[in-house]
Amino acid sequence: MDIVKLNGVIKPYLWGDKYFISSLLGTKKPEYPQGELWIGTHTMGEASLLEDDTLLSDYLHAYPTELLGPSHLKRFHEELPFLLKVLAIKDPLSLQVHPNEDQARRGYQKESNQREVVDPSQLNYKDDRQKDEVLLAITPITAVVGFRKIGDILENFSKIIVKHPDLFIGCATSEEFFKKLITLDDQLKRELLDELKTYLEIEREVDSSLFLNSVDIAKRALMLYPEDIMCFASFFLNVVHLCEGEAIHVKPTTLHAYIYGHGVELMSSSDNVLRGGLTSKKIDVDELLSTLSFHEGDSVKVTKIEHSKNFYSFNVPSNEFIFSYFEKGKQNLEQRDSLEIALVIEGNGKITWDNKEIRYKKGDILLIPAIIGTYTIENSGLVILASVPKEN
Repeated sequence: MDIVKLNGVIKPYLWGDKYFISSLLGTKKPEYPQGELWIGTHTMGEASLLEDDTLLSDYLHAYPTELLGPSHLKRFHEELPFLLKVLAIKDPLSLQVHPNEDQARRGYQKESNQREVVDPSQLNYKDDRQKDEVLLAITPITAVVGFRKIGDILENFSKIIVKHPDLFIGCATSEEFFKKLITLDDQLKRELLDELKTYLEIEREVDSSLFLNSVDIAKRALMLYPEDIMCFASFFLNVVHLCEGEAIHVKPTTLHAYIYGHGVELMSSSDNVLRGGLTSKKIDVDELLSTLSFHEGDSVKVTKIEHSKNFYSFNVPSNEFIFSYFEKGKQNLEQRDSLEIALVIEGNGKITWDNKEIRYKKGDILLIPAIIGTYTIENSGLVILASVPKEN
């Protein structure tokens, strides 16, 4: 059983750019924006073997023990529990939340009778799995993640909505505030958006960094969605800046939106997205509110675990995935018992095992079987590694 190379699936989302993914893969510049590259077995975009286009799920079903290993099969059977993505974010993604495990199961079951007769875009749940995710910045990334403290929210809004000074005064929590904001009548929403436009015309936040501040984010949102009350998002959610090499863990039930930048995301193998705004797609306010958590405070960036001078993993408590990466250098991996997927972001190199080797370059995707108990990787740049945790 050898290491093989894979093809991912490109998603031509309008919020994507026309250069990052094609540059990574070394392909021709596309005519349309490319938002994401998917690497996994999710039915909405399944990877395949580079050599013969065999679907990854078919390959796993053909050689489950050799590829996945006994521990993986015991916990996840022949399913791949994670999905690896590359994100190329030119415009803000929708304001969204992902369900936890219980919510996903209940929501998927609730829509079971509609699944055969309703357009899939009108369903809230594409599968019955939670969506837990970690985003690593390859270039500087700006995002809005989780609610600010209610005092900060009310202070921000007192500066913006001067014609409606008492509108949110009685809100004691972020939950009360958000429920009131998202359910305002259309006329009042228009009046508040007019006040936001006026505020943004005169307000200047000083920021000499590479990142977008709350004013910049609101301006971008208004350009795309001028009638959407969620253009206020950067004033009630935490604005998060990720420098290159930093990561954030977005837990299920957390309201968030990625605004700008390029990154690699490792997540549960799910496409469950409940949208709250900044989109032309379906918004189900009641389902969104039933899924959200309203913890207030700053979002915490993920810490790293250093395994060696050039091998790290992110300290995220997940039963579904481990997000690791290799920097320039040489590393031996031993006592392996799980399939791994490696994505080459920068440079080139080789992997050697059992007197065999495979060479790789930027943009290559490699599937490393569990049966290869030990291997050595040598690389001149950055290689992402997605794997499954060992059984406790």
